Amino acid sequence: MEARVAKGYLPAPRPVPAGFGPAATGSAGTDPPTPSGGDTLLHLRDAWKKAGILAVSAPLPKRSRVALRVRGLGALEAAKARRAQLLIIAHPKSGNTWLKVMISRLYQVRFGFPDTLVHKTDEFTRREPSVPRLAATNGLYSYERAVRRLLEPEDPAMRDTRVLFLARHPCDIAVSWYHQFTKRQSRHKQELINAELANPIDRHAIGMWDFVRHSELGLLHLIEFLNG
Repeated sequence: MEARVAKGYLPAPRPVPAGFGPAATGSAGTDPPTPSGGDTLLHLRDAWKKAGILAVSAPLPKRSRVALRVRGLGALEAAKARRAQLLIIAHPKSGNTWLKVMISRLYQVRFGFPDTLVHKTDEFTRREPSVPRLAATNGLYSYERAVRRLLEPEDPAMRDTRVLFLARHPCDIAVSWYHQFTKRQSRHKQELINAELANPIDRHAIGMWDFVRHSELGLLHLIEFLNG
């Protein structure tokens, strides 16, 4: 696994929003008071918005359901990326979760945060404003492509965001990606990815060899992604 860094690495924290200053931060390892800043409300609502988009679109015909989810979930991903100070871009199964766990451990030791708390976006930032906000995406499939569009050309809101590209050997990704896509991927995300493929995949029928050779998800596709 290799981390390639664009525009630097750990960023200096941005100005702290109202309600996030030292007075609003609890002692290490304890839950802080609920901040009043609008940025926090956005964070708290992300999960609700995602659940709402999925629920409202569920009864729709497939074409309308996919279109609504791509648009709505893409807007949520873009909003998280704009709020982040460090943006991690990696293909699924490239070590994204491992990296976030290692970063989390660093801040757990430094600030005494609970061992069970993982820094996925701003879980630690809300406790300690000096910890940079994170966002992680593949920037490639379905609604996550909205983040890639922020970088091509660069969105003004992303000008000070550090970007880290996480790379793993494509053969290793291919095997893990097969197991993820066919056995663990959420139904809604699999539908969204399949909707844009010329040759959609039946998770119950495809074998690993055919998946690895698939023109739009397999090994050659992964190499092309890693080469940028």
